[in-house]
Amino acid sequence: SVEYFNRPPLFHTVILLLISYGVIWLISHLIVNLRQIIIYRVFEKGIHKFTSEVFQKILNLSMKYHISNTTGNIMNSIERAQMSIPVISYGLIFIIFPMVIEVVIAAGVLWYYYGILIAGILFLIFLSYALFTWYCISWIVEAQRKGNKCHQRVSDYITDVLMNIEGIPAYMIKTAGRP
Repeated sequence: SVEYFNRPPLFHTVILLLISYGVIWLISHLIVNLRQIIIYRVFEKGIHKFTSEVFQKILNLSMKYHISNTTGNIMNSIERAQMSIPVISYGLIFIIFPMVIEVVIAAGVLWYYYGILIAGILFLIFLSYALFTWYCISWIVEAQRKGNKCHQRVSDYITDVLMNIEGIPAYMIKTAGRP
C-alpha cells in the first residue's frame, strides 16, 4: 500500500493513460451503438414510406406496363433501393459530412496558428485522399454493377416463374430429363 505511492510518477501516468484510454474507448463504442439504435427507427420509417409510395405508383400504372415488364425486375429494384437508402444516408450523415467539417475546422486552426502553408498541406492531403477514393470507387461500382446484373437476372427469372403458375409445370417437364 505504501509502496504504491512511492513509485515514480511515470508509473502513475502510464496507469492513468491506460485507464483513460479504456474509458474513452468504451464511451466511443457506446455512442456509436446508441446512435445506430436511435437512427434505426428513422431509417426504417423512411424506407417504409419510400417503399409504400413506390408500390402505390406501381399499382397505379397501366396494365400494359405490367404485361411488358418483368415483375422480378421491379421487385429486385425495390429491394436494392431498400438496402441502399440506409447505407447511403448513414455514410453521408455520420461519415462524410463530419469528416469534411473536421478537416475544415482543422485547416482553420492550422491556418490561424501556423499559417496558410500548413493549412494548405492539410487541404492537399485531404484533396488527394478524396480524389484517390473517387478514382477507386469507379472500379468498385463497376464490379457491383456486374454482380447486380447477375443477381437481377436470376431473381427476375425465379420471381417470374414462381408468379406464373403455368410456367412451373413447363419447367418441370423441361428439366425432367436431367439427372
